[in-house]
Amino acid sequence: MVGTKGIFARQAKAARELMGWTQDDLAKITGLSPGTIKNYENGKTQTVGTTAAIRQAFEKAGIVFVLESEGNLNRVGVIRTEKD
Repeated sequence: MVGTKGIFARQAKAARELMGWTQDDLAKITGLSPGTIKNYENGKTQTVGTTAAIRQAFEKAGIVFVLESEGNLNRVGVIRTEKD
């Protein structure tokens, strides 16, 4: 996991939107239910297994999750790389 639960949930939603995927699309790709994806993005249920499935799906699609800290400032980002 990148950082706090809330940080990764926001990144996951941003990555999904960057890919042009709906919550249903992400559910199909990960094998999770649409309700699980919705709850995850809302910060309600974030298990290690759910985090791993979501992160793996995005990384396979070319998404890189970034967390940078500088002093008291944290920057969170999502980068899409080129895939073959």
